[in-house]
Amino acid sequence: MGNLFAASSAFVIIYSSDTDQNVTNQAIHVKHRKFTNWISINKPEWMLVEFIPNQYPVAKFGNEGSFADVFIYRKL
Repeated sequence: MGNLFAASSAFVIIYSSDTDQNVTNQAIHVKHRKFTNWISINKPEWMLVEFIPNQYPVAKFGNEGSFADVFIYRKL
């Protein structure tokens, strides 16, 4: 996460889940993390300016959906 924010001087866009709850039936390479807490603590100069919820969530669309949402941060 540090490298991601260090690579930008204005905006960071993250397409991801934002949870620590890992599900056993997901692919082995998938590991969910609650990254918004990390950003609040470690990068307070960055502000969440927009949250775009997934239009095709897994809960509604099953394997055809996605567990990720879009988070847009701007440097203050």
